[in-house]
Amino acid sequence: MVSHAHTVEVSASAHSMDVFMTIENTTDTAVTLTGASVDFADSGIFQAPSVSDSGTMSVREVSALEIAPGQVLTMQPSGVHVVFHNVQEAFEGGDHFHAHLTFDGLGEMEIEVEVEHGDHDHDHDEETS
Repeated sequence: MVSHAHTVEVSASAHSMDVFMTIENTTDTAVTLTGASVDFADSGIFQAPSVSDSGTMSVREVSALEIAPGQVLTMQPSGVHVVFHNVQEAFEGGDHFHAHLTFDGLGEMEIEVEVEHGDHDHDHDEETS
């Protein structure tokens, strides 16, 4: 189950867009998120925070995200999230668009992504899909 799929409005000149959501695995087997796509940008990549042996924080690309049975994965700023590069369309707060998530063995799921205003006055508990 996917809920609160959202992004924050960015300027029309922005070339990338971060998308966040909550994914709850309500099954009794692990599921693996392997892809994300929209029709106005390159395929999404998954990014996650990483700490080096020296303690330096960075962001690394991960090829897939496994969600264990009963686990809830909350994508958020400074955490795991989806990045779409080469964005060819501008969105303002209040807009919505469709994205497709691909799960290994389960196929594709269409979700609705809400574009939130940059002022963060939005109710983050609203379910969007």
